[in-house]
Amino acid sequence: MARLKEKYTAEVAPALMKQFGYKSVMQIPKIDKVVVNVGCGEARENSKVLENVVSDLSQITGQKPVITRARKSIANFKLREDMPIGAKVTLRGDKMWEFLDRLFNVALPRVRDFQGINPNSFDGRGNYALGIKEQLIFPEIEYDKIDKIRGMDVVICTTAHTDEEARALLERCRGPWGLEAAPLAQAHPALSSRALRLWCEGQGCTSLEKVHVEALLHCLGAGGEADLPGGFRACCSQGVLSVQRGDPSAGGFSLAVGLGETPLPCGKVLLLEEKILENQEGKPKIHNLLFKNALDCAIITTTLVARSRRAGDRFSPAGRGVSKGLKQLFQENRVPVPQRGRAVLLECGGRLAFCEGVGPAEGFQVTERTRRALVVRLREAEEGPTAL
Repeated sequence: MARLKEKYTAEVAPALMKQFGYKSVMQIPKIDKVVVNVGCGEARENSKVLENVVSDLSQITGQKPVITRARKSIANFKLREDMPIGAKVTLRGDKMWEFLDRLFNVALPRVRDFQGINPNSFDGRGNYALGIKEQLIFPEIEYDKIDKIRGMDVVICTTAHTDEEARALLERCRGPWGLEAAPLAQAHPALSSRALRLWCEGQGCTSLEKVHVEALLHCLGAGGEADLPGGFRACCSQGVLSVQRGDPSAGGFSLAVGLGETPLPCGKVLLLEEKILENQEGKPKIHNLLFKNALDCAIITTTLVARSRRAGDRFSPAGRGVSKGLKQLFQENRVPVPQRGRAVLLECGGRLAFCEGVGPAEGFQVTERTRRALVVRLREAEEGPTAL
């Protein structure tokens, strides 16, 4: 089953039924067909041009196009009845879902200076029309093998009765606009970093620092999310990297931190202090007791990022060998409920290294061989520093 079809069945259809209060599942709007049409007026003078149009459409849609012909003669356009003037493809079933998946997640993000699509291009009966200026946005088309840059019309026909229902259907079905993650993850890190900087600037997210680029590169390989300057958030899901402006009302934060005191948006002050340790080999218990709120500096190779808790966060406490959700860990450590939403997390290279109320993560804890430790302390903005 196509990926987008699975999403429609599992997520979109139940959400639409709840949103509009349908009494029967047969009332839920669905995508009926997709028509891709290319008009080619040059074909009246050179019939071979249509061969290139048909070839491009076949590669893009995976289906053989149908030649469209003039319905009547128009003298001003030197057009005669039944003259070939274009090609079109009507997609249904799995091919339709696969084409929409590639259109939403691969092709449209490749549009130069892409600012979104027009939300008002509905015809009043639940059908949406989209114009594409260049066929080059589809990765199936090679620039060296085309004779001319051509546009096309994509019409998405739905069973919705109103534009509001159709808009809700397409908004939930489409994937996030973004970049295809696989090519960037396979490219050289320097090239990927430069490409990510340029793309983020085009999305309005400027002033990227090294820690942000490293977080984006980590997302490309492992998935997940990363906070960016200006309230933006990057998310890599289903092989597509997208950047969206975060919700300011959500109360989340994320910022790079260094040694010394750093005021946090949650009303706390983070204090990071480096400490030189003596040789404590053979005394693991002393290390576990004294440095339960410290990290091994040798493991920290990138800038630390202090951030708030997010939905779906999982943490691996040092010495336990398991990964658990933060809610379960807070319950086990008896962290008060009001403090759980204000808990501060430290992230290093896209991995959680420290959790307030729990301690260091597996792989970041101080051991017998540690020579430099990073002590983590938090305090309320109006109080003195206290250990976690």
